[in-house]
Amino acid sequence: MPTINKNNGIEMADIAKINEQDVPSGGGGGTATTTPTGNVSFGFGKVTLTITNRSSYTNPNFQVSVSVDGSEIVADDEVNRVLESDESSLSATMTWTDTNASTNQRTVTVRAQEFGNNVQSSPLTLNYNATYTAYRYIRVTNTNASKGTSGTSWLAINEWSLYDAAGQSGTKYPTTNLTSDTSETGIALTSNNVYSSYAKWKAFDGLSYTRFWTVSGYPKYLQIEFEPATYSTPPTIKSMNLNVQYAFYLLFEGSNDGTNYTEMAHVGPMSATSSTAGNSNLNVG
Repeated sequence: MPTINKNNGIEMADIAKINEQDVPSGGGGGTATTTPTGNVSFGFGKVTLTITNRSSYTNPNFQVSVSVDGSEIVADDEVNRVLESDESSLSATMTWTDTNASTNQRTVTVRAQEFGNNVQSSPLTLNYNATYTAYRYIRVTNTNASKGTSGTSWLAINEWSLYDAAGQSGTKYPTTNLTSDTSETGIALTSNNVYSSYAKWKAFDGLSYTRFWTVSGYPKYLQIEFEPATYSTPPTIKSMNLNVQYAFYLLFEGSNDGTNYTEMAHVGPMSATSSTAGNSNLNVG
């Protein structure tokens, strides 16, 4: 089809057909895909976008761009997508990692386009702030995908490092390599059903060949506390690194009273998904 140019001051996007032919997508026109609706949430460096009118589309793709102060910080190819359970099309949920140093509000622009439709939808615009909470208690628990039960019979952590800046940078906590559960002032460790000599502090001893290990009961967890006598205000943890064995999904939670916990991140599945040895190195945030 020859190129159809703008004529008589009318944009091609405003003309559905000319001589009973659909206007090519390069010049606009056609029937626009339904504008998406949705919501976005930030948690521990991971952003989750959920399209709430996903059922309005047949085999859609959603183009996503994130900007702050007018500059793009997350491009569409950096957005993680998964398939619906029947693997026939993309799901309503997308995620990405936001490690940008700016504290200003982010703008998310989302456009939908159905398979076979040459025209994208009008944009959905959402906003979020990259805010972190300082927690006195931070806990990691071995779970399954739904976070309801244990993912495997054990939880073993070779090393766990917590940082007060994104991307595993800034000050590392604990600030020393532990030699006992109480070797660093201001740091307290809690767990359940620790196996034999695989003590809690061995997840923080700086050695990749030793490990903490809990083998029974639920939840199977390891928790670090920033004690108030040393930390009147606990550090704000923005990223972590773990080398873990015998884990399926990991749930990270924070609390300031040791009773009420808020989810920070839920990641997985790990490479070791059963009671067999296998190491996974995991960066969070």
